Amino acid sequence: MKEAELLVREMIEKIPILAWSCQPDGTADFLNQRWLDYTGLSTEAAVGWGWQAAIHPEDLGKLMDTWLRLLATGEPGEVEGRLRRFDGEYRWFLFRAVPIRDEEGRVVRWYGTNTDIEDRKWAETLLAGENRLLKMMAEDNSLSSILDTLCRVVEELSAGTLCSILFLDSDGHRLRHAAAPSLPASYTAAIDGSSIGPRVGSCGTAAYRREPVIVSDIITDPLWADYCDLASTHGLRACWSTPIFSSAGRVLGTFAIYSHEPCSPSPQQQTMIEQFSHLASIAIERAQAFDALRRSESYLAYAQRLSLTGSFCWRVSSGEITWSEETFRIYEYSPTVKPTMELVCQRIHPEDITLFQERVMCAPQEGKDIDFEHRLIMPDGAVKYVEVVACAVRDKSGKLVEFVGAVMDVTAAKKAEDRIRQDEREFRQIVEAIPQLILVLTPDGSPLYGNELLLEYTGLTLDDVRAGDFRARAFHPDDVERLRDERRQALARGVSFEMEQRVRRKGGQYRWFLTRFNPVLDGQGHVIRWYATGTDIDDLKRD
Repeated sequence: MKEAELLVREMIEKIPILAWSCQPDGTADFLNQRWLDYTGLSTEAAVGWGWQAAIHPEDLGKLMDTWLRLLATGEPGEVEGRLRRFDGEYRWFLFRAVPIRDEEGRVVRWYGTNTDIEDRKWAETLLAGENRLLKMMAEDNSLSSILDTLCRVVEELSAGTLCSILFLDSDGHRLRHAAAPSLPASYTAAIDGSSIGPRVGSCGTAAYRREPVIVSDIITDPLWADYCDLASTHGLRACWSTPIFSSAGRVLGTFAIYSHEPCSPSPQQQTMIEQFSHLASIAIERAQAFDALRRSESYLAYAQRLSLTGSFCWRVSSGEITWSEETFRIYEYSPTVKPTMELVCQRIHPEDITLFQERVMCAPQEGKDIDFEHRLIMPDGAVKYVEVVACAVRDKSGKLVEFVGAVMDVTAAKKAEDRIRQDEREFRQIVEAIPQLILVLTPDGSPLYGNELLLEYTGLTLDDVRAGDFRARAFHPDDVERLRDERRQALARGVSFEMEQRVRRKGGQYRWFLTRFNPVLDGQGHVIRWYATGTDIDDLKRD
């Protein structure tokens, strides 16, 4: 038993994943070196219940509830939580635990793994944040609450940062405070009303130049010469600012991220900045449009154009339709054309015709309000997303007279929401279309994803691929041992490499494959992904 246990521990030490084992009562008695190196804890500090020190305080309660439930039921399970790295940074991990039983069915040990899911959680949080903001816009929340929420979402996505949004005033010369929920009030008050110019910190310069301004160290950057003392007093060392543009290209304000440490934005943070500055633009433009509408009916046409919102009236008895100027722009018809339902149908995307008929054409019989989204296809083939909202108006007798409503071009907002999903779909389609075994790995070589051809060939599931024993199950044991050091050294170099190894088919046979590893690098030249392709060379090897 002890020999088997030692063998298992030896295998756990060699797998490229954080792994551990516990006694039946849940106390940890072994954590592999990768786990210890990651957390920075010693074995003495981590065994027993000491590992809890590496769990984020906000996640410890949920994790312990799950762990105690698994101990009580003896069933395998999993839970998500944040694990502290040796440098103090927390990352999201998936904690999995599996019991080992003796011949009588009693749990004699637990084995578990921690899998880094930070990128997935980040994408989920990003999408959830975007959806939350779009919902707030759709529900006509105040601009201040939307921008405040936007800042908090960004700060949640990029831990340790502080977000600020400034408006450019009507004369285009000064920046005014809009939102900064985490910056000190004394600091926001001090910069409120500051002029824009070629050397006015990050925000003033970004608004002046009409381009992003990245200041990695406020103390040494000449753009902050006149504001360095102010920033230092409040512990601010870096500031990245991006102009917020209207749909017409006018500067609306600036979107900035501060840090207490000198640093530059990662590619992930740069993508986040682009997406949320665009959402801020949408929110600001919508708010400006509604403000203009409330101020005066004489500004109605301008307000509708600014917010990409048109109005219409549809008289049920005659079928007569009246459009505002912006509605003509949205549907791309000349204002000289008389609007008809036939003209509307000509613009409806073929896949949405049935939906349109159900919601609009049947509305007079049902007498209900209209509220739905659908797609338009323009003469040049461009696709627009619109939201149609209309109220059923009745006369004193209760008879339905007309529908009065609005059509909103929500294409920009829809694209922002769909961007992550579309990228993932395209990636999967490309990977599945390549007639080779494909494996996607983390920078340290841990498998993340295998294409359908690989799963079909090996007979493994995606969970099997991500499991710690994948290499032992998928490759010939002689090759696993033979190539272990060579593979580890090649991954550390961060350049393309290849190796020959035997892959186990689902029927149990082994065939020789040439495996090529290609890295994907970020802007600083660091490996963020490995893509491995397998080509069957068994026939060549046997000739």
